[in-house]
Amino acid sequence: MLDLFSLKGKVALLTGASRGLGKAMALGLASAGADVVMVGRTPDQDLVDQVCALGVRAKFLAFDLMNVTAIAELVKSVHDEFGHIDIWSTTRVCKNATKLSIFQRLTGTMSLT
Repeated sequence: MLDLFSLKGKVALLTGASRGLGKAMALGLASAGADVVMVGRTPDQDLVDQVCALGVRAKFLAFDLMNVTAIAELVKSVHDEFGHIDIWSTTRVCKNATKLSIFQRLTGTMSLT
């Protein structure tokens, strides 16, 4: 039954992954098989190690989302390393409609949050 919900081969981009909901989502998506790219101001190697221990690829990118003009560069770096973005969650950016629309346009996906 769990195969119906498998995210194997999918790539998730999560902002606000340093703590709270973002951190829990990173672990949950990895548990379902997704490779996870986490974004936050403070890198969390322990979280990267926990995600990798679930058998998926993981990377933490230190990034300040207040820098709206650099969001395209962030998305490009994820595409360059992981090939695509299937899922993204904006736990730290959803209050800003401009940033939200930039992420939607650049990733071609809708946010989970």
